[in-house]
This record gives sequence, structure tokens and C-alpha cells, in this order.
Amino acid sequence: MIGSFVAFFIWTAGVLIYRKQFIKLLQVVTVSLLGFLSVTMIVLIYFMMHNAVNDLIQIYFVQNMMSYGKTDQTKLMQFWQILFLLAKEIQTHYIIAAIILLGWVKALYRRDNIIIEVLMFPSALVFVALQHWVINYYNVIWMPFFVVALIRLMAFKIPGQVDDRRVKLPIKIIISLLVMLMPFVNNQNLNRLVLKRASQSVDGHQYMAQPQFAYFMRHQMGKKEPKLILINTIDKGFFLTTRVVPQTKYWHKLNMNYEQLPQMYQSFEHSMNHKKVNFVIIRLRQQPSNNKKILHRQISGAIDEHLRESLFENYKISTTSRNYKDEFYVLMQEKQ
Repeated sequence: MIGSFVAFFIWTAGVLIYRKQFIKLLQVVTVSLLGFLSVTMIVLIYFMMHNAVNDLIQIYFVQNMMSYGKTDQTKLMQFWQILFLLAKEIQTHYIIAAIILLGWVKALYRRDNIIIEVLMFPSALVFVALQHWVINYYNVIWMPFFVVALIRLMAFKIPGQVDDRRVKLPIKIIISLLVMLMPFVNNQNLNRLVLKRASQSVDGHQYMAQPQFAYFMRHQMGKKEPKLILINTIDKGFFLTTRVVPQTKYWHKLNMNYEQLPQMYQSFEHSMNHKKVNFVIIRLRQQPSNNKKILHRQISGAIDEHLRESLFENYKISTTSRNYKDEFYVLMQEKQ
């Protein structure tokens, strides 16, 4: 939501400076800072009590925000890339975008002042695109604008001629249902949802690797709890399906290479060298070969070079599985 805040405060400051209302500008800045610090200080105090302020800054800002925006492209190509990502955001939720636009049209028809809202919306989209990465859930920033648009479109007076309660009640029920159901319109995540007892989702996603690997690990370990780490993927339900909790400090942050976050890769190396985990799950983006030598090369090419020696010296290939056309997994077990 930082994009919306930036647009809001720049516009507010610009208007107050233009009107030479400097005292009011100072009041706005003071109240805004107090509101921001009232929440921020609670978080900071908590992390200070645990001596983890540096971790907070490193993880939230350095790893989770700034690193996604790093690119070696020229300025012109970066500009075209941002335009492409903006178009992708709109295309991903084009129905919701149309509803927001219709809400603005109705507001203009009623002569409502929506300048600040119209400025905040594209600013939010731009700040998402500046990360050079667009994921479906990033568009949760649309929700406030979407809700306002729904309220605008649904807020109308039933004609006075309609006095029959049998007519008014269905109209009110329909409006209420639309307000509840419309947020799910154009939600592409629903296409990937694998329902219970279904073999795959609408767009072909399957939930095969998780239960397959969980059964294998549980069977191999007997009464002992299996310990695992995942490489080349953030967990997609492997821990939950296996009914275990992570034993290592790091997830594999896919946007951080060895130079940016060596301690994460060193943690993986240490866990594998000392066999602190029984299993390693690696994601591949190509069909795993049935030939183990070729599969070995596929795994080697997919993982960071600093992890290859630790992985292959201590773990052997056990089985593979597929969830989607570019989502394959290899399960490796510790050597005895």
C-alpha cells in the first residue's frame, strides 16, 4: 500500500503548500507521524526486546522489498518492463478494474471529488511494478478501491413506486449477495484450487507431490519424525502434509542469491553436511528424467553451485513427482 500513501501525502502536501496553509500542513505532518509511530513503535519495541531490529530491517526491507527490484537492464528496457507489468496487473484482474472504473464514472456523474482516489490507485500499481515482480496476491492493494466502487455502484434508491415488500426484499438480497460474491470474481487463484476428492484444479494444477512425498517419508522413518528442507521453492504444503514443522532457520528465499544472503545458503550446507535433515526436496521446472545420471545433471543445473557438493555427498535420489507443467519435485533421502 506504500504507493497509495505516497500519492496521498504528496497530493495533500502540494495542495496545502499551494494554498499557503503551512500551519495546517504542519498539523497534518505531525498527526500523520504520530499515527505512524503509534503502531511502528510497538513493533520496534518488540524486536528491540529480542535484539532483532537488524533482522527486521534485513528481512523486511533488504530481502523482501529491495531485492526484487534489482535488474541489469537498461533504463529504457526497465521502463518498458514496468509498462508490461502494469498491463499484467490490469489483465490479471480486468473485471475488478472495470468495476473500479465504473465506480469513478458514477462518482463523476454525481460530481463527487475523486481526484485523490484516482491518483492513489495508479500510484499503488506503479509501486507494485517497481519490484519487477507481480504475483496474484499483490493485487490485494486493489481491495479498498474495489470496495469503494462496489458501495458506489450498489448504493441506489429503490424507486418509491415499489412498495411491495415481496419485491423490495429480493432486490436487497441480490445486492447483498453481489457485495459478498464480487470480490471472488476474476480471482485466478481459484483456478488453481484443488478441491477435496478432485484430481486437479480447473487450470491443471495437481496436489500430487505433497501427499506422495509425505507417505514415502513417513514410511521410511517409521515412528521417527522426518526432518526436511526445500530448495528452489517456498513451501507449498510439504510440511503441513507431512505433519512436521521446519527445523532450519531459513526458507529458500528465491530472490536472494549467494552473494546477497550467504548465511542462508551456508545454513543449508551445514544442515546437509551434518545430516540435520533426513530429506531434501528440490523443485525442477522440467520433466525429471528416468535416467538417474541425467536427473543428477538436471538437479545440479537447477540448484545453486554452493549447495551441490553437500547435497550429492550426503543425499541420494529417492522419487519424483509432478504438480503442473513446469512444477516438478525431486525427493532426496540421506545416505546411510
